[in-house]
Amino acid sequence: MTTRVLFLYISMSSGHQRAAAAVREALSVLSPAWETDGVDAFSFAYPTIGKLIARTYLEILRHTPVLWDFMYDNPDVEAATREIRELLKIISLPKMRALLKRHNPQALVCTQAVPCSVFAAEKRRGRLSIPLVAVSTDFAVHSYWVHPEVDLYCVASEEARRYLIHQ
Repeated sequence: MTTRVLFLYISMSSGHQRAAAAVREALSVLSPAWETDGVDAFSFAYPTIGKLIARTYLEILRHTPVLWDFMYDNPDVEAATREIRELLKIISLPKMRALLKRHNPQALVCTQAVPCSVFAAEKRRGRLSIPLVAVSTDFAVHSYWVHPEVDLYCVASEEARRYLIHQ
């Protein structure tokens, strides 16, 4: 029986996508019988606005990193955007469920916090029973990644590991 693993990230040509590609490549060497696929979850869920948001995100990182530093893991920003993030999750759920049905994976690997959050909520509701793996592309893990429903975290630093253990 073939093991299928679906990798979810946001934004093509991003570190999140490249991290997914690197892990997929490693899996193809370690377990050649496994099938992997990668999907830009944000563009899939929101074909029109997803590309605009992804482009805006990359432009902020490129041109105004100080703005991103302010927004990154800022409790005030998290609180101010909570309702809109919940609304976006609700809007994306039918497409995310269709994506799972199409790929029928035995595990999900998220290299970005947004799809991880969507599928953690599905696990919390009892609508998803496959392993959920979170691969952080940063040396520090922010609070958007923290979900008790995640089965395995892969992080780049001891500091990130300690942070997750104490959450």
